[in-house]
Amino acid sequence: MGARHSRQQRWQQNWSKLQPRIDQGSTFSLTWFLRISTTSSKPARLRIVGGNSPAIVQMSGSHLSTNDHGAIAANQKIVLKLDEKFLIILQKVKNNHFPLMNLLVVGATGTLGRQVVRRALDEGHEVRCLVRSFKKAAFLKEWGAELVGGDLCQPETLKPALEGITAVIDAATTRATDSQSIRQVDWEGKVNLIQAAVAAGVQRFIFFSILDAEKYPNVPLMEIKSCTEKFLAESGLNYTILRPCGFLQGLIGQYAIPILEGQAVWVMGETAPTAYMDTQDIAKFAIRALSVPETEKKAFPVVGSRAWGAYEIIRLCERLSGKEAKVSRMPLGLLRFVRKATQSFQWTWNVSDRLAFAEVVASGKPLTAPMDEVYQTFGLDPKETTTLEAYLQDYFSRILKKLKELESTQPKGKKKADKERTYPRF
Repeated sequence: MGARHSRQQRWQQNWSKLQPRIDQGSTFSLTWFLRISTTSSKPARLRIVGGNSPAIVQMSGSHLSTNDHGAIAANQKIVLKLDEKFLIILQKVKNNHFPLMNLLVVGATGTLGRQVVRRALDEGHEVRCLVRSFKKAAFLKEWGAELVGGDLCQPETLKPALEGITAVIDAATTRATDSQSIRQVDWEGKVNLIQAAVAAGVQRFIFFSILDAEKYPNVPLMEIKSCTEKFLAESGLNYTILRPCGFLQGLIGQYAIPILEGQAVWVMGETAPTAYMDTQDIAKFAIRALSVPETEKKAFPVVGSRAWGAYEIIRLCERLSGKEAKVSRMPLGLLRFVRKATQSFQWTWNVSDRLAFAEVVASGKPLTAPMDEVYQTFGLDPKETTTLEAYLQDYFSRILKKLKELESTQPKGKKKADKERTYPRF
């Protein structure tokens, strides 16, 4: 609780510094209007000039209202920097109120979950994270989130975690190295969470599924995701289901690092072109869904601008790194053999289930979906979404720059140590 209170105090201190200028009728030339994020209970007024007519905004606590008559465009964003220490973020919503929510993020230490936490905190929400290890989640506390111990597979731990929570964002999934199976976490655990959310009276529930999960009933993870979608839809919760199909972050370990290190890049079968998306952009959709009524009780694809095949990505990495890739193909038959072998031992069941998911990627069927209507519904600009080219170009430019800096400071006799160098996976 201490981190949350200190964060609130900082907001209050900064708001109190700004308050006199606002009360004196400060004028700002704005056409757009997003949310005032503050915990101050003192009312304040802002005069927004622009558009068809001026608008007066009355703000009290974390809520606001306006006499807007067309001056302010809905679902558009601008950040007004008043000084070096304080940002006002304003948002207009249809009911003229923007309630900041108390969020519980599940799976918060994962690649996607941590970006959801960061985005939610940046937008002023109070964030609580359900974690199994406080040590591994320490960075979330440093960001300003509250940590609470719990486990999806231990339903008695969920009730206290949901106390005072208005919205849940579920980004959890089983890792191949977890001691618990996919069925235990991704089905039984999710059922526990949904039932606990219903009992707690949670207002919104955001669930991350997988694109086209219903098309692969023979793949355990896909079948479970599809069943969870149905269970959530029948639960009575006010839900939104988001369906990504691949993270840009995963391409670093799969392609970029092996090429930099001169290791083999494995390509399975007729690898399906996949519309990868940056987890930071996926997180935007999750947080935006909380304030857009049109997303309620619906499911949406959340995918990149276009689908990329494995060899396209390899060629791009070769061009950006200046190195040639060593490509090794894994026949689909061998993949299936390894899967059957790992099914024989309980401690490799997760590996077997993950290999079954790999068959989806190796099927050759593109994993992508149209996104124009999705961006329109969420009020997000597709031009602000990171492309695969831009993501990898940024990664390689930073890595190659760092390598040059290291080489310039190393004695000539130590350059053989380059072979043991490790590369960051971001």
